Amino acid sequence: MHSAIGVCHCDIKLQNLWVNLHTHQLHICDFGSSKKVAPGEPNKSYICSRYHRAPEMIFRATEYTTASDMWSAGCFVAEFLLSIQMHP
Repeated sequence: MHSAIGVCHCDIKLQNLWVNLHTHQLHICDFGSSKKVAPGEPNKSYICSRYHRAPEMIFRATEYTTASDMWSAGCFVAEFLLSIQMHP
């Protein structure tokens, strides 16, 4: 999605992910906030769920890239790992 068409999801979080129980594939859903990002093109500065927002979005930058989705995914993975550690 990022490299093929340059689309940033802008709201990666648990509620927007689901797993196919038959194939065990992870899927991303709810593309309501997604946007095609291009260098030099301004974007909304206030987007993405609070706890998964990349630093550039916290500081209301209007120029961000698909890397903000990677930050959000990292936040999700950290939450997941911490929840496993807290509830073995």
